Amino acid sequence: MDIQIVPATLEHARALAPRLRQADKDEVFASGGHTPERALVMSVNVSTVAWTALLDGEPEIMWGASSYDYSPDEDHLMGIVWLLSSDRMYEIPDRFIEESHTYVSKMMDTFDTLFNYVHLANRKSRLWLHKLGFKSYGVEHNYNGRGESFMLFARSK
Repeated sequence: MDIQIVPATLEHARALAPRLRQADKDEVFASGGHTPERALVMSVNVSTVAWTALLDGEPEIMWGASSYDYSPDEDHLMGIVWLLSSDRMYEIPDRFIEESHTYVSKMMDTFDTLFNYVHLANRKSRLWLHKLGFKSYGVEHNYNGRGESFMLFARSK
């Protein structure tokens, strides 16, 4: 299998959207009522850094981080980390974990803290974040007033 990691584009977002993992579809809908395409396009548009993994030339995994402008300390840069993918991610588990460590390190070069909320039902994403050194900080049971449970994850330098 040919694997390339390239800067994320809106074209990648639109191509990946119909093939998004069910857990990711559920999460983006639960967090804000977004469709897969809207969530991907919005994520790419607001990101400071964003990449796409092309598997055999097709966009299958997209991730990045956007600046969080409400940090309590203006010298402490915070980023909202995200990742959305197709089920093809599971075809490359070792490479996925290896690259995840590499790109989280790259994002930590830009941000002092990375964080995001993960749908409590998205078990695989929660386990992945723990493997990458993120800590969980409790559950918000009515996230965005939508009645869904989300867990806060963060990692700092």
